Amino acid sequence: MQLPESSPHVLQLTRELRRLCGASEHLSHAYAEEQGIYLTDFRALILIRVAEFEKRSLTAGELASCLNLSSGAVTYLVERLFQSGHVTRETDPQDRRKVLLSTSKKGVNAVDAFFDPLYTVLREATKDVTPEEAERTIALLSGISTAIHAHTDEVRKAQKRRALPQGKGGRLEG
Repeated sequence: MQLPESSPHVLQLTRELRRLCGASEHLSHAYAEEQGIYLTDFRALILIRVAEFEKRSLTAGELASCLNLSSGAVTYLVERLFQSGHVTRETDPQDRRKVLLSTSKKGVNAVDAFFDPLYTVLREATKDVTPEEAERTIALLSGISTAIHAHTDEVRKAQKRRALPQGKGGRLEG
């Protein structure tokens, strides 16, 4: 893809986001390994904890969707986290078919042990940033995150459209 000459900041921002994603991925791998859990399990713990911060419950089905896992894979993941003592689960009182997930004390400690030192590192890295710069950066990152989520939804929709059979034998009929 050729970017217009007038977008050097977008190109540089894309490079920095790549670096940030790579650094985050490396840190997540190292932390999950240190905790003795799979990376996907760690990601699940974070998603469950974020839902708790937002004062909402996360179902196993929602977790499967967030992690792009099959229902069988998420069942196995939730069982691992339950057996290891990182999560609790209960049946949704409004819909008995749904399982609501919560972090246990051990799960909360695991997530906090990841984010607390990260907070300290980020506080040091941003010590010279003015409140106005911080607000602009937060707004920028929020907008980027929203755009990436919307793009992901479009990619998923396109994948589903391509996966649908289009006539006999999955071919277009003409």
